[in-house]
Amino acid sequence: MKPNGLLIFYPVLFGLIGGIIAYFRIINKDKDLATALLRIGGGVTALWVVVIIVIFLISYPDFI
Repeated sequence: MKPNGLLIFYPVLFGLIGGIIAYFRIINKDKDLATALLRIGGGVTALWVVVIIVIFLISYPDFI
């Protein structure tokens, strides 16, 4: 049985945690998709970290 395409929502909504959940749900069925979902989760998490740092630096410009 092919994995459900809705698994993309796990890493998009929950970042790295969602990527890990999606990875372990389908690792035995489709390793390439599992790895891609894990990378998407890591990328979303990295994006959120950058956004939070930029917002913090805009709010407190004298911090640096």
